[in-house]
Amino acid sequence: MERAVLELGLVMRSIGNFDVSSPEGRLRLQGTVYLLQSFGVYLGYRFSWYIRGPYSPRLARDGFALREIYGIMPPGSFASGAVRSRFAEFASFMADKGDDADRLEILASIHSLKKIYPGMTKSEILSRVAKKQPYTTEERRGSGWKELRERGLI
Repeated sequence: MERAVLELGLVMRSIGNFDVSSPEGRLRLQGTVYLLQSFGVYLGYRFSWYIRGPYSPRLARDGFALREIYGIMPPGSFASGAVRSRFAEFASFMADKGDDADRLEILASIHSLKKIYPGMTKSEILSRVAKKQPYTTEERRGSGWKELRERGLI
């Protein structure tokens, strides 16, 4: 078993929203890990701009591998010291959004676009998110921007 899959399992067990059996669950996994890495807890996944926002093919593959062992994984910790502090901050951030795939997708998309295009304005970024995710509301996109700004992530 790859170390990355085991580490992903320990992280997802700590977060508590792991499920790749549905498209929504896979979106939650992508958004969760993308945002976790934006908090400085780097798991080694590289993301690119894809159909519904940031996407990592390797994370998708590892997520399916993890599904096979998730229920029998031994307990353990994935981090120490400073990483635990960043993870605690992330867990606080996730407290009210862990099961909301659309919200995670909005947040990850806004963050990703701002990182890729730092000179883009708020309205340009939110417009791009709206084009990629037309099922989201202007209010939710604006709220996502505000939340990321308040956390110092954009």
